[in-house]
Amino acid sequence: MTALADVFARLTSDPSFADAIRRNPVEALRAFNLDAGELRRLELALDASLNRTGEYRRATD
Repeated sequence: MTALADVFARLTSDPSFADAIRRNPVEALRAFNLDAGELRRLELALDASLNRTGEYRRATD
């Protein structure tokens, strides 16, 4: 599994990880060593998952 896939898997299974990304994304993602392209894909995916109040919404919600 790629690092980006690991991030997406953890986002869907660990609400505290999603909170950590909102609070301090650099620190929350540091261990994954994502490259610039992966960070951009993650950013786009998270932007697409924001609801009108600006809260992260899991894809299953």
